[in-house]
Amino acid sequence: MINLARIRSRGILTLKIRRSVPHEKYEIKHPPRVMYVSRKLLAPVVLCVLLPGCVRLGERLERDILTTGKPKLRHMLECLGENDSGIRSFQASGTFTVESPQFGGKRQCKGKIVYRKPTDLYIRGRHKTWGFSVLLLTCVGAEFLLEFPRHKEKYYYREGMQFEGVPFSVSPADIVREVFFPESWEKLRRKEVRLVGYDNSTQSATIEIGPANRPRRRVVVEGPPWVVTRSELLDERGGVRAITVSSDYHVVEGLRFPRKVETEFPAQQTRMTFELRAIQPNTELDDSLFLIEWQPEYGDQPDRSGPAGDRGAGALSTWK
Repeated sequence: MINLARIRSRGILTLKIRRSVPHEKYEIKHPPRVMYVSRKLLAPVVLCVLLPGCVRLGERLERDILTTGKPKLRHMLECLGENDSGIRSFQASGTFTVESPQFGGKRQCKGKIVYRKPTDLYIRGRHKTWGFSVLLLTCVGAEFLLEFPRHKEKYYYREGMQFEGVPFSVSPADIVREVFFPESWEKLRRKEVRLVGYDNSTQSATIEIGPANRPRRRVVVEGPPWVVTRSELLDERGGVRAITVSSDYHVVEGLRFPRKVETEFPAQQTRMTFELRAIQPNTELDDSLFLIEWQPEYGDQPDRSGPAGDRGAGALSTWK
């Protein structure tokens, strides 16, 4: 058996290793060995033991200093488009939080997050101690299914359904795009994109997309290299449909990823937060992850006592 004793002496961390065996079979004929290890050498080892997946965090994004004043819009769009086009998919571990009256308040879990362009998303959240599934979210094209297995709750949504009191439909595809890739930068027409503001002290620029008198999106980017830190999806009247804030960018395999993404849909009083770790871009993904195998069928009875309310009012279909 190996016994470890930790001794602090003169700023040096000492690991004392004593070999001991049952005395009735063996006789120890050698003195205990003492090994001295410098704190500076041990610190990185301890950190990697305490932080699983640290080798996959990537490097924190370092920004360049602009010396030429106001940057050109064309360079910003090219930088954004080059990065996004290099990402076909990714999977990561992390924390997922959803807050909505539709789901009875705030739900949070840690687990696996898998995304595939353009709008496929799979999340499996597990109990932090026992490991059983507490949340399953699958979004594919026009369909969205959120399940809480422990409570036997299912929230199904498809494109075309509307929320009560909201004059527009937020489709599942809209939700996924807002969270990860709100625009196809390389496909934007030059005349529909405008640089409307620039702050030299923070090297941040504000870009509007759409008609000048009725933009559909307002974006704040920081750089270089340029990354989106805030995106607002606007309705025809200029009201905010969705707000996404991305932060703590890291570089993984040459691609820039935010470690934290927060998306809010004000009219629905819904907020989704992703905190990502161990990001793996462009890995092979199993198609079975993106299958919605359950749908409400004729004869099923929606639960009208919960937060989803009356199905006829256009809220999420909720079954228990």
